[in-house]
Amino acid sequence: MDVYLLIREDRNHYGYIDTAVLGVYRELKLARLERLRDRRKAIAEGLDVNYNNPHGDTWEVYWKIEDAFVE
Repeated sequence: MDVYLLIREDRNHYGYIDTAVLGVYRELKLARLERLRDRRKAIAEGLDVNYNNPHGDTWEVYWKIEDAFVE
């Protein structure tokens, strides 16, 4: 069975990255919806949110969705 991992990466002003799995979802649609909710929350908190380039220098928060196979 395929599942989707929603991963959040937070980077501090020293460049250190803290990675956390926010959830495991059966459907990609649900993972994307939760990513949208978490992005809105981060924007409301005043964080610098990255949408496209995880290798850029200015972001504080970045999300990615990875698929994984589970037996």
